[in-house]
Amino acid sequence: MRVNKELRLEARTALRAMRKRAFLSFFVECFLAALPAAIAVFVFSSRLFPDCYKNERFFWPVLAVYFFVLLLFFRAYNTRLFFGKTGKKRGFRFVLLSAVLELWLFLIRTALFLLCLLPFFAMAVILVKEAVDAAPLSAVAVMGTFAVSLFFLGLVFYRRFSAFLFLVPYYYCSGFSMTQSIRSGIRKSDGNVENLLRLRRSFFGGFLLCIFVFPVVYVWSYYKLSMSIFAERLI
Repeated sequence: MRVNKELRLEARTALRAMRKRAFLSFFVECFLAALPAAIAVFVFSSRLFPDCYKNERFFWPVLAVYFFVLLLFFRAYNTRLFFGKTGKKRGFRFVLLSAVLELWLFLIRTALFLLCLLPFFAMAVILVKEAVDAAPLSAVAVMGTFAVSLFFLGLVFYRRFSAFLFLVPYYYCSGFSMTQSIRSGIRKSDGNVENLLRLRRSFFGGFLLCIFVFPVVYVWSYYKLSMSIFAERLI
């Protein structure tokens, strides 16, 4: 717990020195993230565009892909922005490969999520089938409770397994290759997962305050810096 307090104090100190860059990065990301919706409203409400551009079955998937690609670049950029031990890699190629690494991590996390929640999905299918077949209400209630338990249990396992991937982007920023980053990140995370989860839980109150919107830029920057300092200590 003492280490956690020292780390957060270091993060607050570092945030004072770079708050302009961090806050600007946050607002730029918010603007770019909202840009697809703004483009959609403009295209569908304006008479400047012919009807061929207003095909929703084509337009919305393109915007979704655009947003997803932006998200990958956001994550790659933020890792490098807040992380102090960056390697010598520079240029567009590094940025592109960082986004590719984020894509790989997203696919791995998605596979882990589906695997951890597989029992819940199976129970949900059985529950729906029994409800359609007019099973007794008591039996449906028991299966529903069991399904909810499997859902939360699956989330617990997913959080723990996905935490092993936490260090991978930071290793890549340090100059490791993509394959080395994945191997080293998983190996180094072994034994430190509980500390990482404890650190993340300590931000629950801050993220809860973000419901009121106004502290979100500070909490987001503070959280990112704390995670990068934690990664820096491990690496």
